[in-house]
Amino acid sequence: MVYIATKNELRELNKELVERIRAGECGEVNIHEMLKAVSVLDTTIEGQTYLIDHGTDEKFGELVDKLNNITHDMRDGKMNITDLTAKYTQDLPQEQKI
Repeated sequence: MVYIATKNELRELNKELVERIRAGECGEVNIHEMLKAVSVLDTTIEGQTYLIDHGTDEKFGELVDKLNNITHDMRDGKMNITDLTAKYTQDLPQEQKI
């Protein structure tokens, strides 16, 4: 489940990524590839939390590195979105169940 606040934060992050890609701050990937890489992470609560937490200037470099890694795996064509999501969210902190 994605809450409205989270949805808005993710939308703002996407806008920020597009601006930084246009400015050449995100490596060799294009806008479409980067947004597709974001979609790999935003399908889980852990991934959404990671995206929002790393959308700040202090951690943005880590986010771009992870998105570039996802993009390179996508370009290789060996993994589908589900496999990529499993690979890149397994090392993220898990949401606590109450």
